[in-house]
Amino acid sequence: MKPRTYAVVDIETTGTNPKEDRIIQFGCVMIEAGRITSRLSIDIHPGRKISKQIQHLTGITNQRVQKAPYFEDVAQTIYNLLADTIFVAHNIYFDYNFLNHELMRCGLPSLKIP
Repeated sequence: MKPRTYAVVDIETTGTNPKEDRIIQFGCVMIEAGRITSRLSIDIHPGRKISKQIQHLTGITNQRVQKAPYFEDVAQTIYNLLADTIFVAHNIYFDYNFLNHELMRCGLPSLKIP
């Protein structure tokens, strides 16, 4: 039996409303059998300006994401990465729900993972 894979996820967003705000950074560390097996950190262009408050909070500037891919460009990769994992996050209800909203906005199904 293959060991379970834990996806330790953190996202940064332009705000707290997934209907209006967007993800500006996705970070994930994959853990199997107590060992880190891979890492992914991606800046994401939100398609709008990042407020000064969010820039101050996250350290992510408009200039930094200017040449980053849009979420639509990385949604399938993120979905595939997280499929068949156990989702772990500091603020799990926010991160999991916000990420699912963005995936569905891009035409993908929502994640159904523990």
